[in-house]
Amino acid sequence: MFNFVGGLVGLSIISWKLSIILLIAVPIKIYITNYFTKRKTTLFKELMIKIEKSNEWLGDALANIEIIKLWNLYTHSKNAFIDVQNEEISSRRTTIYNDKINNMISNAIGLIVNIMIYLYGALLVIKGEITLGGLFAFLSYSTTLISTISLITLVKYRTAEIIPAYLRYMEFLNLDEETLADTKKVSCPNRPSKISVENVSLVVDNKTILKNISFTINKGEKVAIWGENGSGKTSIINLLLGFTSPSSGSILIDEINLKDIDIDSYRDNVRVVAQHTKLFNRSIYENIDPQNNYSEQEIIDLLKEFNIESFLQSLRRESNVKIGTNGNKLSGGEKQKLSLLRAYLKKGNILILDEPTSNYDEESKKTFDKIIKMKTNHNILIIVTHNRETLREMNKIIKISNGTVDGIVTYEEFCEATS
Repeated sequence: MFNFVGGLVGLSIISWKLSIILLIAVPIKIYITNYFTKRKTTLFKELMIKIEKSNEWLGDALANIEIIKLWNLYTHSKNAFIDVQNEEISSRRTTIYNDKINNMISNAIGLIVNIMIYLYGALLVIKGEITLGGLFAFLSYSTTLISTISLITLVKYRTAEIIPAYLRYMEFLNLDEETLADTKKVSCPNRPSKISVENVSLVVDNKTILKNISFTINKGEKVAIWGENGSGKTSIINLLLGFTSPSSGSILIDEINLKDIDIDSYRDNVRVVAQHTKLFNRSIYENIDPQNNYSEQEIIDLLKEFNIESFLQSLRRESNVKIGTNGNKLSGGEKQKLSLLRAYLKKGNILILDEPTSNYDEESKKTFDKIIKMKTNHNILIIVTHNRETLREMNKIIKISNGTVDGIVTYEEFCEATS
């Protein structure tokens, strides 16, 4: 700024009349650059969204390549991909056009200013108001001054494509994060005997998902959380797993608020079978026992106990072979069995099953039934389901409707109320 002001004063001393041309041109140049900078920021935000959409579509297509093959969706998928790509290309093209127009106008302003200085300067030389040497000095200094201004505006313009990415990165950094091994929090009681949910509500994006729900699950109980799709069952599980925190109310583990418990020590006590199986691209052994707590022979003995001979053969055949992204080298039934066995092997007395039988084959159901019928004197079993057959083995059923507890009943009471 000091160099700019000093240069402008120096040019005014040489010729204040020629300096007026610069004083008029500089604000115009800055205004135009600001306009295109704001436009570039907006366009780049839109481009980032289009790129994200394109990558998401491609990832989804690759993950569901079997469906594309089975349903002969080649042409449909190709056309959809072309549409997504065209949106991205169009957005890129608009951004490039913005750059070109900005450069063209900026260069045009510089050219017009130089022409005006040459013409008006020549007139002043003819009138004797400035010497030829003074004109050349003015041209030299004005070129340096304009170059400095152009560099400043160029830097500002280039940062327009950095700012949206920076803001998204900051949004990511500002997301809620779990504090691992927090010394300020207490360890979870070993093998908890009770889980209490007290007046818990959950609000997400100003939408109430759960409203003032309360229930207690004691050691040795088999409890079902029952409700239709969208009733709030999965949200309850996410709260019990510590993935989300209540907007109000408390979740108590043996009378200790879950938010005051070290999350790692709590999850050491929890075993989960999710509705959608998640697997590592590692060996079958590593997926069954990711913490490496058991020997291969112990795992084989477990498979024999559950009479899963076909899976045992697969295990021996591919013991050191990676199973592919999310287990895509395994059959659906094999992935289900693997998920069940992984939960069975993990130490911990809280077993949470989220819609466990929705896609099971007969052999997986037998394995599941054996796990459910195991002794639960020292375990807490929670099953999320809307399958009535699964409710038979439960001690009590927590009915969820529209994000609220609609009643806590036995299986017999449930059948009477719904018959």
